[in-house]
Amino acid sequence: VAVYLALLTTSSVHLYRGAFPERRGGTNSLIYFGEIAKQQESEFLHARKSRSSDALVDDRLGQAWRNSSILCNKFDSLERAYRYMALSAIPWVLSTLSLALGSFR
Repeated sequence: VAVYLALLTTSSVHLYRGAFPERRGGTNSLIYFGEIAKQQESEFLHARKSRSSDALVDDRLGQAWRNSSILCNKFDSLERAYRYMALSAIPWVLSTLSLALGSFR
């Protein structure tokens, strides 16, 4: 039962990480929603209009990289969660059988 609970707890931690991935980054970005939300609308509009085309391209490319990083971490966590959950079935079945067989004696 302890092994089952440990595997299930580990799975739950990875599910949490997958559901709520690290979202820091995008400092001074005019693309990343977290940075945009920190600004007043007028500040955002002014910053957007004053940024050069090359800087905006770099910002978009940086955001594409950051999104890729977030998604890779998210899917890695979800994969681990499901693997630990699948592994937890083994000790769960064994403990259930043990309890069931013990009650027939």
